Amino acid sequence: MENSTNKNIKEEKTKNNSKKNSKKTWIVVAVCAVAFLAFGGTAGYFLGQSYFASKDAIDYSQYSADELEDNYEDLMKRYNEASPSTYLAKFKSYEFANIALNKIGLHENVWSQTYGLVNAMGVKQTVRATSIKEGNKYFLENISASSMVQAAKRFYQEDDQVITYNGGSVSTEMATWNENPQSTLSKKEHEDKWGKNLSRPSIYIISKATALETSKVEKDGDGYKVSLDIDPKLGVLRYVKQMIEISGVGSPKFHSIHMEMLLDSDLSLKQTKINEKYSVVMVVKAESEAEISEYFTYDQGKKIPDLKTNCDYSKGE
Repeated sequence: MENSTNKNIKEEKTKNNSKKNSKKTWIVVAVCAVAFLAFGGTAGYFLGQSYFASKDAIDYSQYSADELEDNYEDLMKRYNEASPSTYLAKFKSYEFANIALNKIGLHENVWSQTYGLVNAMGVKQTVRATSIKEGNKYFLENISASSMVQAAKRFYQEDDQVITYNGGSVSTEMATWNENPQSTLSKKEHEDKWGKNLSRPSIYIISKATALETSKVEKDGDGYKVSLDIDPKLGVLRYVKQMIEISGVGSPKFHSIHMEMLLDSDLSLKQTKINEKYSVVMVVKAESEAEISEYFTYDQGKKIPDLKTNCDYSKGE
């Protein structure tokens, strides 16, 4: 018969092991959850598939991203025919947003930088991104780091080709880049895999079908402020492709997406701020929130960096 002393020792060991396993599970869950938005608008990085559960998964394949898009050619024609004094009367909030996004492609040179923070179960992860349009060439860098996760990717697009590189030795604002590409794809292949190619300025679907009734637009000094609440299921169809591609498993479930865009008097985009709330169902449900800001500069002759050149994030937000 087991004496009471040995029994107490065994019970204590079991209790301690349970605490350790619970703590280990929480850490992995937090890492996976925070990593989903490690790329700030371009999804994140995943470390362990076995912690995901499928019971809360959404079947996004039943929806068509293309069918949810508006007719942007018609929208830009209406914009070009309108006078500034009639903008508020003629255009809805989501149309203001899409005019601004479509105008980005009209510039020869565009440079944007993104600063963000993801908080998943108390684990905080920084996000940095640089995007450059130089004529018909496009560039995107994504760097994300926390005490648990570091991830970095670069994408170079020219003509019909997109080349992807992985980064190592990742810190908050820089990485070293592997000179051997991870992949070389056509723009169509890249879009099928990642949700969009680099010439599309936003991964979200912003349209009549996805903008909620709470969305609005108002004058802001000489320009405009657009406040958008995006349908958390339909608005992320392209975004989800990125998340699945990087994670290799299922996607998170979004609860809300709120976007604020500052436009100048001609409806050119100056700044975007995004707040996202989502959960990832694993061993437990990990609730997460991301705050991401992107700032735009036009026609300043910004050059696309080579693999040996770091992007400069020192100017801050």
